[in-house]
Amino acid sequence: MQNAVAFSNNDVVTIAWSYGRRPDGCIGFAIHRIDASGVETPLPSHAVFPDYKIQPGQTTDEFPVQKFYWKDVYARLEAEKTGNRTFR
Repeated sequence: MQNAVAFSNNDVVTIAWSYGRRPDGCIGFAIHRIDASGVETPLPSHAVFPDYKIQPGQTTDEFPVQKFYWKDVYARLEAEKTGNRTFR
């Protein structure tokens, strides 16, 4: 990976990354939110491969992100639920 950046506002965390060239054999990326305690949670996936249907609870582990950016739209809800506002 050449570069990666994450930025946020009061609601959403946006993550973007780049490579010098498309990684050979890569069909997508799994993205995990890691909280201050080190607990890793795969982010929800709202995209699927052709001929599949979006299912409740699916994650980027099951349906990898097929682009070079993603938004964690649940970060604020997680922060409000746990009181933790630090993620990596």
